[in-house]
Amino acid sequence: MLNEEKIRLMTKLALYEQKEGKKDLPLSKYYRTDYLALKMINSTISMSLGYIVLLATIVLIRVEELLLNLVNMDLAAIGRNALIIYVVLFAVNMAATYFISSYRFKRSRGNLNHYNGNLKDLYMIYKKEENTGSFFDERFDMEKLGEADMAEFGGIYDDKVIDD
Repeated sequence: MLNEEKIRLMTKLALYEQKEGKKDLPLSKYYRTDYLALKMINSTISMSLGYIVLLATIVLIRVEELLLNLVNMDLAAIGRNALIIYVVLFAVNMAATYFISSYRFKRSRGNLNHYNGNLKDLYMIYKKEENTGSFFDERFDMEKLGEADMAEFGGIYDDKVIDD
């Protein structure tokens, strides 16, 4: 006989594993602080490389103008402005990365908690099916029988003899 509840749970679990689970299940191996630190480090490296590429592109586009006016330029002011822009971008990037990664982690944990709850329910269904294997096992389980029932089966209960 098919257990509809078991089939429903198994279908839910399989759908989750194929869709959201692909993103959520790898997150289950991280603590929140470790996940946030990893994302912030990756974001810092990516943002820094992007900023360097952007500066190099600007320099290459304006290389002729820069070489002609090199003597008249205030290189300290240009460096200071570039550093200020980098620090502002860094702060905005870190804040955005922190909030987005925190939200994703929190949502993922909620999904994983629901997934684990479904797994526990499925486990309990399997345990229930395992324990109720046959009518004979259920009817004659010695731990469930009372003294009156035990008298029918020879009077032995918990290594004690019950006299009629």
